[in-house]
Amino acid sequence: MTMIGRVLGNRYEIIEKVGSGGMANVYKAKDRMLNRFVAIKVLHSEYKEDEEFIRRFNIESQAAASLSHQNIVQIYDVGDEDGIQYIVMEFLNGKTLKDYIKSKNGPLYWKEATDYSMQICRALEHAHQKHIIHRDIKPQNIIVTPEGILKVTDFGIARAANNNTTKMNSTAIGSAHYLSPEQARGGYTDQRSDIYSLGVVMYELFTGQLPFDAETPVAVAMKHIQEEPVPPRRLNSSIPKGIEKIILKAMSKEVRLRYNSAEEVLSDLKQLYINPDAQIGDVQPSGNGETRIIDTNEVKRRVEESPRRTGEEAAEERADIKQEHRPEQRKKKRKSRSNAPLITAIISLAVLIIIFVAAFAYFYTREPEPDIPVPNLVGLSLAEAENKLSSMAAAGFGLTIEGYQNDESVKDTILYQDPEPETMVKAASEIKVIVSNGPGSVSILDYTNETFTKIEKELTDKGLKVVKEEESSDTFPSGIIIRQDPKSGTVMNIGSTIVLYVSKGSENSTVPNLIGESEANARALIERSGFEVGEVVRRHNDAVSGLVYDQSYTAYTKIPSGSKIDIFVSTGPDTNASGEEEPSDNNEEPPAEDPEDEQIDNNSVSPNTVPEMKTKYLSLILPTDRTKVTIKLMCDGKVIYEKEHNTANGTADISLKSRGTIKVDIYYDNEYITTREVAFD
Repeated sequence: MTMIGRVLGNRYEIIEKVGSGGMANVYKAKDRMLNRFVAIKVLHSEYKEDEEFIRRFNIESQAAASLSHQNIVQIYDVGDEDGIQYIVMEFLNGKTLKDYIKSKNGPLYWKEATDYSMQICRALEHAHQKHIIHRDIKPQNIIVTPEGILKVTDFGIARAANNNTTKMNSTAIGSAHYLSPEQARGGYTDQRSDIYSLGVVMYELFTGQLPFDAETPVAVAMKHIQEEPVPPRRLNSSIPKGIEKIILKAMSKEVRLRYNSAEEVLSDLKQLYINPDAQIGDVQPSGNGETRIIDTNEVKRRVEESPRRTGEEAAEERADIKQEHRPEQRKKKRKSRSNAPLITAIISLAVLIIIFVAAFAYFYTREPEPDIPVPNLVGLSLAEAENKLSSMAAAGFGLTIEGYQNDESVKDTILYQDPEPETMVKAASEIKVIVSNGPGSVSILDYTNETFTKIEKELTDKGLKVVKEEESSDTFPSGIIIRQDPKSGTVMNIGSTIVLYVSKGSENSTVPNLIGESEANARALIERSGFEVGEVVRRHNDAVSGLVYDQSYTAYTKIPSGSKIDIFVSTGPDTNASGEEEPSDNNEEPPAEDPEDEQIDNNSVSPNTVPEMKTKYLSLILPTDRTKVTIKLMCDGKVIYEKEHNTANGTADISLKSRGTIKVDIYYDNEYITTREVAFD
């Protein structure tokens, strides 16, 4: 079943296929309601019959839609139509992180790789705080925008899939390379499973290689369970030692030895980004007695692989036991054991006395250390602050980053410190600092066709400056945004300026239909429509005396505002003595009759009266294969209406004014569509 051209949810028009994966196809679509491009992920039809999967998919997708973070692809909508399960999400111009790594033909520069790793950490930190575990972190599920912003995608679809099955097959090869050992065994997973996968992604970023590879997904998964990866610095010696420690800790086989949260990983990465020689702690057991799910198959396997004792070793052990149970040996051992506690107590008391005497002598005989002033670090970059403290090595000051905040200062500039400068403290005191995260940034959307007042408030609330430039437009109503600078997708620093070009309305106005109106009414209509009354020509005509029978510009056409419109007023029929009609002034051809007058039903009108002009609305269904369309209406070869419409509105109701019944030819973008009869009864 082809999806191109289909409209889902009576809103999302599928334009083209942009990608495909093991579970879904991805399409570019147009959101008719908000007039913007979106990405739509449509699940493969094979999942349509799996009710349990669909149930989980809907639950997890709705949960993922609650995530709102710069480094997570935004989910707008989730739907089900005719058995088609789909997710509507933010459309991004960019490439997958996997493709980006391949384009480098090797490892990324360590600073760039660290920055990318921190962005993934921020995405995971936000999701984990919402109790959402991804379970399929891999470069194929991360988009790199042209601005270098990473966007993690597939939260809902990954979790639904992992909850539904742990089967390893040929389609799982991409995920198997990044799978945690507990996922490979089908065991319990939590946020630390995502951290393991993050470690694998970092390994690939910093080395350009995967830690484990094999011909089949199962073989890859077994390597995750059984083998240790080659240390990253053996593959890329330019990697800081601290980065290697972070990767190996994140990829620990035992869950308890990994980082407990993405926030912890991010903290270590920040330190190394600022100072690549910073000391990062080694992998240590947590020892917190946490509850863990034990994989019985794994326990059984390890027991079976444990070394067995030989017959001689067992015999020796039995001999030792027998020897110990002889009466003489038992007596000696009891005597030895009875003296042991007394000896231990005497030795312990002696040690305590020595320690006490030494401590007393140290604290009461040494000179007290003088206090020293705290240096001023405010305004320095983190690197400059580290250098300054290093030059004061004798003072032994430590530096701790307490937090970051958006500020107009350059990124990584120290904004505040505690203790304050010149405060007198002991040597080796810790200085806590708050660091600038830069001015912050805002991702620019497409604001065309939006109301200026609404968007101006939205952008100023986000910290941007808005400049309004007004332009005339025949297609955009007054107050509507025509275009913008910069374009959508740009990431701007807070405090930057965006220019919005806003319609001030058309400089052209629509010519009113004056045929059949009295001279006074015609003058009023001309002035009310923004024009001036031009020449008034009075001539003999079959029309009722005093009524307009022709005008210099065709009704419903667009001409510059302020133009002069001439009108032709009938003085009634006039014939000469021979019964022939009096010729027109200056031997001119008599003016052609208006086509609308020809449509009058003369059977119901007396020769000396003209029916009253009436207004009717012509309702047209707009095409769905384009975003805008120009509608042109013609009557008897004359254009009576021409205007561009936004197809997202679905229909167009066009006001026509005439009398009797007329035939209207309808054109879309100068292509003839049909002819409709309009009765003005």
